[in-house]
Amino acid sequence: MDEYKIVELTCGLGNQMFQYAFAKALQKHLQVPILLDKTWYDIKENAMQFGLDIFQIDLEYATQEQIEHAKSRITKLPGFLRKIFGIKKHRIAYSQAFDFHEEYLLPNDFLYFSGFFQNPKYFKDISMELRSNFAYSSDNFSDFAKQRLEKILRAKNSVFIHIRRGDYCKLGWELDMHYYKKAVQYILSHLVEPNFFVFGATDKTFMQHLDLEIPFENLSEEIITHANQHEDMLLMHYCKHAIIANSSYSFWGAYLGEDRRDKIVVAPTPWLLENDNIICDNWIKISTKEE
Repeated sequence: MDEYKIVELTCGLGNQMFQYAFAKALQKHLQVPILLDKTWYDIKENAMQFGLDIFQIDLEYATQEQIEHAKSRITKLPGFLRKIFGIKKHRIAYSQAFDFHEEYLLPNDFLYFSGFFQNPKYFKDISMELRSNFAYSSDNFSDFAKQRLEKILRAKNSVFIHIRRGDYCKLGWELDMHYYKKAVQYILSHLVEPNFFVFGATDKTFMQHLDLEIPFENLSEEIITHANQHEDMLLMHYCKHAIIANSSYSFWGAYLGEDRRDKIVVAPTPWLLENDNIICDNWIKISTKEE
């Protein structure tokens, strides 16, 4: 393989899916082989586990030799000389979480891409292909997931509400309940007899005090493990409408659902770090700030 580019895979399942989507976008626009680097998961200090292999992904993994070549230095010249002559130190492209670098989708000399690429502009032209790549048969669900799926499919107007807690509570990124209550009111004003299903709330004490001012059923996974980490996301995608949290996991739960013109997806604004670039253009933004 004489010419190729490599995309690094890191962090949790939702992030891996954004990185894979970016890799597929590179493949479409550049028409060169795109490889995946999953060696981040070989480092013991990284507690998260690789999860993309549950899907129908069709990109090959890079060898250690290919990774080392792609990340190798181009020159050993000092910085001031590189700047004078316009010479790059290496062929690695970095991206912050929500940035969009159109130049990455154009012919370029980068060989290795590292970042989160959480911007739907990258993959707007391949949405149907991604839904195919991320397809997952409900036959493979656990018995508990199948029971929850039956409830969703029986509902006339199913709406999932995803609540992200865990590390978000420590980071100060958890959404206040007034966002969810405003989102619920928006749904009630636009849908007839919606059925609300809550996901992501594994804390029983939290759930005992959760008041959304409407009837709802908690369909959250009881204990999250590597074996079932994908099931809440894939159950959410069966819902007809969505109220999402500010997380990549939540994004894919809404994005992978059936692409219908009447589908309502409510998203929080600002998403994170005063940035909304991750939110799709046809989604409804509701402020997270109390009015």
